[in-house]
Amino acid sequence: MSADELTNSCHCEERFLRRSNLLDFKKIASPKKQARNDTGLKTFLLIVVAISGCSPQSPQSPGKSSQKYTDARYLMGTVVGIEVCFEEGKEIQLKSAVAELWERLEEISWRMNVFDDKSDVTKVNNSYPKPAAIAADTYRVIADSIHFNTLTHGAFDITVWPLIELWKKSAKRNTLPTEAEIREVKKALGSDKIALLSDHHVAVLHQETKIDLGGIAGGYAVDEAVRILREHGFLDFLIDEGGDLFL
Repeated sequence: MSADELTNSCHCEERFLRRSNLLDFKKIASPKKQARNDTGLKTFLLIVVAISGCSPQSPQSPGKSSQKYTDARYLMGTVVGIEVCFEEGKEIQLKSAVAELWERLEEISWRMNVFDDKSDVTKVNNSYPKPAAIAADTYRVIADSIHFNTLTHGAFDITVWPLIELWKKSAKRNTLPTEAEIREVKKALGSDKIALLSDHHVAVLHQETKIDLGGIAGGYAVDEAVRILREHGFLDFLIDEGGDLFL
C-alpha cells in the first residue's frame, strides 16, 4: 500500500479496530449479511478439509498407509498452522523436519519483527546515519521488497512505518493527523530512502525513515517452511500463516 492510499484508509481502519474485533463481528453484521458470511465460511472450510485431507494409501509408496500430522503455534502476530501427510515408518524423519521448521519460523518471527528490540528491522530503524549489519535473509527480504516496490509503482512500500506511527499516535489522542504532519512524515517514505550496501549492510538515507517487513515476512516464512519440508522428502502438506497459504 502506498503512502497516499494509507493516508486515505487509515482513519477507517483505526476506527474499525477501536470499535470491534473478530469476536464482535456478528454484532456488527446484519442477519442477512451474517447468513451469507456463515455460508461462505462453511464452504471455505469444506474446501480446505477436502484439499488438506490425506489419502489412506500413500501415493508415493503403494501399500503403505498415510497419516496426517497437524501442529500450530502463535508467531508473527498470528497463528501458523501446518498439516503434513506422511507415510508409516517416517515418524522420526517427520519429527526432525518439524523441529527444523519451527526453529526457522521462530527465527524469522523475531528477526523481522518491527516491535522486537533485538530484530534486524530495529537495527535498521535505529541506524541512521550509519549502516546497519543484518542477517543475510533479512537483507534478501529487504532487497525483494524494494524490487516489489518498483514493480507495483510504489503500492508496496516497507518504509510506510512512520506514517503508521503517526496515525497510531493520533488515535491515542483521539484526533486526526494534520495535513502538515502527513506531508512532513511522507518526506521519509519511499524505497529511494534505503541503500543496500555490501556485506549485508543497509543504510537509511533519511533520519525519520523506518521500515516494517510485516507485509512480506509472513510469505517468506511460508516459503521457508515449504523448502524445509521438501528437503526432508515431504511433498503433501499445507502451510497456513494467518491466511498466507501453501497447499
